[in-house]
Amino acid sequence: MGAEMYKQKWSKAKKQHKNNLLIKILGLIDKRVGKRTLARIRDTMQMESELIQYFYRLRCEAEGIK
Repeated sequence: MGAEMYKQKWSKAKKQHKNNLLIKILGLIDKRVGKRTLARIRDTMQMESELIQYFYRLRCEAEGIK
């Protein structure tokens, strides 16, 4: 899955399931989401809940992204 396609799906999921933390968490830990995509969505993570930010940091740590 390309980064642009992921961004579109992430955006669509955010609109459809704005408050569904589980869907967002599963999206973040999905193996198909690559390092570049994680780096690109860094700015949007500041607007997310602490739980989402935790899983984002966890995934970035696992991928070696600072």
